[in-house]
Amino acid sequence: MKELAEPTIKEALGKCVQQGASRVIVSPYFLSPGRHWKQDIPSLASEASKEHSSVPYIITAPLGLHELMVDRNVEKEV
Repeated sequence: MKELAEPTIKEALGKCVQQGASRVIVSPYFLSPGRHWKQDIPSLASEASKEHSSVPYIITAPLGLHELMVDRNVEKEV
């Protein structure tokens, strides 16, 4: 996952700050929670934010937990 993703979280956060972001929303493209979402991404985001401590960030839930994704999956089954 993180070995293949480009840009890295560090690069993306830095670019957001460089372009004037006052906060950053990290939105992992996962359908369900797992180790990457629970451990890896928070760790990488925390490390990346050390260089930009004045800019807060949040990490969103996986897409599969969003009510619109649940509704869409239910619609497909009907």
